[in-house]
Amino acid sequence: MTDPNEQAFPRPTAVWGGANTNGDHPIVTEGGLTKREWLAGIMCAGLQANPEVWNAYINSSATTRSMHLDLANHSVQQADALIAALNRKPDAEK
Repeated sequence: MTDPNEQAFPRPTAVWGGANTNGDHPIVTEGGLTKREWLAGIMCAGLQANPEVWNAYINSSATTRSMHLDLANHSVQQADALIAALNRKPDAEK
């Protein structure tokens, strides 16, 4: 199961002192992009790298702002679709 809110590339970070300690031991946290954020970024880069897609946006009547919002929204939708496909059981693919 792929959790879109899990860290894509977790990196342990030790926090010392204050309320974040357990005696003399640090509390370890994770940081970085979530899987959903990382996948959306990859999808956005792919859309912008495809000349056919990029030219279609440029040649549309959309404003620059709406064009960027459309690209961002499509990227997130594709990331969500990929996560949903990864989470389907193999029997559901038939």
